[in-house]
Amino acid sequence: MQLELTYNDGTVQTIVTDESWQWSNDGPIRFADNKDGEIVEASMKPSYGGKAKCTKHMVVPTLGNNVPVLEHEQFSAKLITTPKGNKVLDFGQNMAGYISFKLNAKAGQVICLRFGELIDSDGEFTQKNIQLSSRKKTTPLQQVKYICRDGVNFYKTTFAYFGFRYVQIDTEVPFSEKDFTAIAVYSDLEPTGKFCCSNELINRFVECTIWSTKSNSLDLPTDCPTRERHGWSGDAQIFFDTASYLFNYNPFARKYLNDMYDWQRKDGCLPHIAPDGGADFYMYTMNGSTGWSDAGILIPYRMWKKYGDDAILINSYEQMRRYTKFLIKRCGGFTLLRRPIFISRKYQKYLVNRGQSYGEWAEPDDVRCFIIKDFIFPHPEESTAYTTLCMEYMAEIAQYLGKKKMQISIVVMQMVVELRIRNWWRKKGALWIQTGKQN
Repeated sequence: MQLELTYNDGTVQTIVTDESWQWSNDGPIRFADNKDGEIVEASMKPSYGGKAKCTKHMVVPTLGNNVPVLEHEQFSAKLITTPKGNKVLDFGQNMAGYISFKLNAKAGQVICLRFGELIDSDGEFTQKNIQLSSRKKTTPLQQVKYICRDGVNFYKTTFAYFGFRYVQIDTEVPFSEKDFTAIAVYSDLEPTGKFCCSNELINRFVECTIWSTKSNSLDLPTDCPTRERHGWSGDAQIFFDTASYLFNYNPFARKYLNDMYDWQRKDGCLPHIAPDGGADFYMYTMNGSTGWSDAGILIPYRMWKKYGDDAILINSYEQMRRYTKFLIKRCGGFTLLRRPIFISRKYQKYLVNRGQSYGEWAEPDDVRCFIIKDFIFPHPEESTAYTTLCMEYMAEIAQYLGKKKMQISIVVMQMVVELRIRNWWRKKGALWIQTGKQN
């Protein structure tokens, strides 16, 4: 870290994390994980007996220029007792954040808190909707274990946050619902859109959408504030228009684009999750999936249309150009993992029918139940359509910025990729596709 303080007289003081910094690992926070939670021994005090070691790293940190993540709304609880006798706090609002409490206790007494979103059909607190279990690990735990000191104990989570409405409490320490406060935590997005009508159901729908935005906006757009918390690029691009109507989304979206572009490969491929990390190893092959990685083009284009700021196109053009070249190169490729397409051979060079892609991801079960081959094989119908959309946007951007060479190459690509899906023959895995030239 390097902190530069500029004073009124023009002098600058620089504070850096050099060998003079002290550290210790004997403080009260014994365990901390963003999703699993914290273990705190309140009676422990850090000694700061160690000295930092100077090291080097190839990555140069840069300022994100995003709005800060701050504490916002606070909620009091209603204490409920479940049929099995468990004590649960109901804060009345599903949110992303954490809690604080102030309790009198004896040294060594333990307070265990588990955070979740649901009460099950039996009236019991549950985390089944957010947890994944294996032989090695259950995640996310979303829990706090607090070991008290004698007297007054004040706690507020430091290095974790949770998606929750309910908190189950297991402790021998006397408490009441007034001792606990839930705190919503999210990026400090400026509200810009309001909606109200005579239909209360629609009003509630809009309110839930606003809260969903808040709970999935902790410095990056996430898919959920509980189980994964990944910055899925498909979720980010599809939700951009909604978010930008409700909030000033400009700095938040710019920061996320920088996360995507920081990861971009030499061949122009963009990720499906940004920042990278936390996904299973085999999902590396899903990078470049249309509709997801296309966020590197779709978000800047929509930002330009929404805010009228040319800077986003100018600053992102090189990364968008490289990704466009990646899309063009992928068209017409031949692999064993491809879907049968009944289409004239001369047009097949414009299809995107190789590599893995999500396609119509997570369709309702009554439309099509998920099967593993949907995850393995490409989806030429959706992939070609999304590639066409990206080409149209890039042609418009290239023309606007005066990039004639790029515009010509895109228009040639566009001429025969406007495909209209007539019927999806699911049982035989075939598609009847009519092709035609773009006007």
